[in-house]
Formats: sequence, structure tokens, C-alpha cells
Amino acid sequence: MAACRILAFHPEAPRQEPLDTGWRTLPAVLVERPQGGSWRLDCAGMAHLQVEDNQLLAVPAGWRHRLRTPGDPCMTSTWCYLRWLDDAGHPWLLPGQPVVLSGAPAALIDQLAPGSTDADQAARLAAAWSLAAALCSAAPPRSTEGDPRWRDLLAWLQAHLHEPLARHDLALQTGLSPSRLHDWCVAASGLAPMRLLARLRIERAQELLLCSDLPLGVIAERSGHGSPYWFSRAFRAATGRTPSAWRSAQRR
Repeated sequence: MAACRILAFHPEAPRQEPLDTGWRTLPAVLVERPQGGSWRLDCAGMAHLQVEDNQLLAVPAGWRHRLRTPGDPCMTSTWCYLRWLDDAGHPWLLPGQPVVLSGAPAALIDQLAPGSTDADQAARLAAAWSLAAALCSAAPPRSTEGDPRWRDLLAWLQAHLHEPLARHDLALQTGLSPSRLHDWCVAASGLAPMRLLARLRIERAQELLLCSDLPLGVIAERSGHGSPYWFSRAFRAATGRTPSAWRSAQRR
């Protein structure tokens, strides 16, 4: 069954001081609305976006980006992380690229606040799906080659990220030769097979760091990095921070 997970919600976080998130990628969709000020969003591979007062910014999972604001005594920001899943439990890749929404869609973030009753939870999820529809209308989801084997491969990788995998294993799973697998993965995702695997492992680690208090050794094992040492090296190379520093920064 299709589902939406609201991983974090922070209303009216103060932004009085200049803030620079640094270059980062996130394992979930970031939606954020500034009030009393504005954001500048820099994204790898596209022109920067300006997010004005009471506009809603959405940054897809996996997009390398950087948020900056000069800070203002009256500025706050409401933000949350979301993941939408399809009927098979696979993450939806939406929106296709970072977008900025105004008007009624921008107000949907207020309805994502946690509630104490079943009715509150139902209203919260309804708002999340309304937001997904608005994002799809603003920027259609990213496409791949249309080959169902691509979706099957992503699902298989998600289920086996904790295992030691080589390019030969991915080739066997898709029925392609290693050289054809390379060309196919690059055409569908822009990444070579093992770079795709590395990115998925980092995203799994980010999700566990964000949504759990598991020790780093357990996260290293569940994300397929083997030992905390190699996990820390790979994570820092991908994000610029150690796992502990990244977890602390995101929770702040």
C-alpha cells in the first residue's frame, strides 16, 4: 500500500543569525518555508533559486544542495523531511528537481504538524498527499529509461544493501553483461553501477542516522559499510562530515 512517512517536523525554527548549511544531500524530501526573510538555494547542475517569504521550497532526496540566509531578527523557518512510498514500498522520486511553491500549496506544511488523535494523523497524511500532488504538478518525477528491470534492480539493491556486493552481482540480477550494465546504469541514473550502490548505502545510513538512535557500528553494518572505520571514511567523503557530526547538525 502506498504510504507517506513524515520523518521530522520543526515549526518556526529561529533564523536570526546568518546560516549556511554547507553542501549536503539528504535521504528524504526537504520542504521548508521561510517567514520574515528569504533563502538562497544553490543546487549542483542548475541555477540558484530564491525562496521568498512564505514560499515553500521542496528539494528532492539525493540532490546536492546548499541553503543560505543572511539572517533577520524576525525570520523563522518551518521545515520537515518526508518520504513517499509506492504500493511496492519503493520511494517515489518526486519532485523531479527543486521547486518553489506559492499560495495554497505553501500552506500545506502547517498541516503536517504532529497531532495526538487518529483524526489528526489522518489529516496530516491527507495534507502530505496533497503536497505530493502539488509537487508533481510543479515538476514531474524524474524518468528513467522506462525499463522495468531498472525498478526491479533498485528494489533488489534496497533489500541487499547490507550485503557485500560486486558489479558482477548487479549484472547477474539484471541479466546484463558488466559492460552493458555500466552503460545502462549511467543512462538511467547518471551513475556507474558501483557509484549507484555507494550512493544508496549513504542514503540508507543518513536515514538511520536521522530517524534512529542506533550506534554507528550497527548503522555501518545495516548500510553495508562493514566497519565503523570504513563507514566514517565513506560518509565523510560523500557528505563532508563524519556520521556523528552529520547526525548532530541535522537534529539541530
